[in-house]
Amino acid sequence: MISDVVPTIANPPRSEAQGRLVARFVAEVQLAAVVNLVAAIEAFSGKPIVVDRAIVMAVVLRGAPEFRCGSTGLACSGGDRDHAISINAIAASLGRPFETVRRHVNGLIDSGLCVRTPRGIIVAPGLADAPVMQQMIRDLHDLMVRLIDYATRHGVHVPVKRTDLPYQPSATIAATLDLVLASVEYLEPHYGDWLEMAVVNATIAANARPVTFDPVLAIRYAATDAVPPRHLRRAVSVTGLARALRMPYSTVQRQVKASILRGQLERVPGGIMITQEQLDADGVRVAGPAAVSRALRAFGRLVPGGFPFDDPPSCYMTGPPALLDFGDGVPV
Repeated sequence: MISDVVPTIANPPRSEAQGRLVARFVAEVQLAAVVNLVAAIEAFSGKPIVVDRAIVMAVVLRGAPEFRCGSTGLACSGGDRDHAISINAIAASLGRPFETVRRHVNGLIDSGLCVRTPRGIIVAPGLADAPVMQQMIRDLHDLMVRLIDYATRHGVHVPVKRTDLPYQPSATIAATLDLVLASVEYLEPHYGDWLEMAVVNATIAANARPVTFDPVLAIRYAATDAVPPRHLRRAVSVTGLARALRMPYSTVQRQVKASILRGQLERVPGGIMITQEQLDADGVRVAGPAAVSRALRAFGRLVPGGFPFDDPPSCYMTGPPALLDFGDGVPV
């Protein structure tokens, strides 16, 4: 993964006191970002795409400054435009086999999204000018803004705004991509593949919605060790999962059946719920603290970019972006 020097955060968030609150919303943002990326790629290429390929594309986008700047109206120096990355580097950053990543890169090249150069893989020339891709990048920016807005509204301590620096939206876009790719890093070792990871974690997010978006319950169950009781969780249908993840029903249904056999999910009246066995599993137990840690690092990276932590909504590009719709409405 890309690592940068992270500035010291004044008044750091109390990770134990508010860890679960932050982690729940980080998961919402990460899932929405991946789904937005998949939707934009499909709209641009006119072809369906699996989530694995979209994650590979996210790595390439993360190293393309002209894409972030072009989507924000900022200028980029010409010397940065050919920011190539090798297939080996992509594979290493994602912890995936070289041949698997090479296959996905070839698919991205065939779809006109990437180009192979002597130095490695780059974003295809002109891709940053495509309206659907520009809107996707603006949505990534606004998802980070929404995350910080949520955090500040719930009393999480965030960095202090640098009043001497102008706001740079491109830094926020980069931080969002970092946060998305971080989820792959700390979750992938605990799942068989990225489809399983997406479906199981979308189920967790859907089940937690009654707590995540209730101002009283969100605070009551904010601490890392404060697990909401089962009666506060809401089941989600397979149709709702497929709709939210923009995946074929048959694909999600197969994964749900496999996850039920593995003890990750269970059928209950009203749909699908995460099992207690899965909640106690390493993949879920490490996810919360890891999500909080990566979110704080992302916030720290925004300090040099002049992010207005005292007034997050003021820098929305389009407005608060929609989160996943599991069929019962998108939370406000």
